[in-house]
Amino acid sequence: MIDSFEQALRFAPNAFDWRGSTEVGPLTEWLEAHGRRVPKDLIGVWAQTGGGDMFETEEVLSPTATGDHDLEAVNRRLWASGLAEDLLVFHSGLFMTAIDSNGDLVRHQLRKEVSGPLDASPPPRT
Repeated sequence: MIDSFEQALRFAPNAFDWRGSTEVGPLTEWLEAHGRRVPKDLIGVWAQTGGGDMFETEEVLSPTATGDHDLEAVNRRLWASGLAEDLLVFHSGLFMTAIDSNGDLVRHQLRKEVSGPLDASPPPRT
């Protein structure tokens, strides 16, 4: 994952608005305090970027970010809107990307309501 970010940064550096790097310690402390497991690459992305915006439509949430990129605040809002609490969303944009309780990546379609918060809807059944 981190290699993809580094390649994109070299290709289009102006397409990113990161919050700023952070130490790994506070990230792992947050994860332990909340009983969450995430891939090491995601911890690397958080440490390198601190979360932020990509390509004007995508947001990377981080445990150490504030405001719109605050991982905990955004997830509390999503859980209150019906998202399963075993999912931890760390990316929102055209899709939401989350980590489940097993530490596996999960992608959800994103539905934006005109006057409400971001909400996850399950993929259409075929």
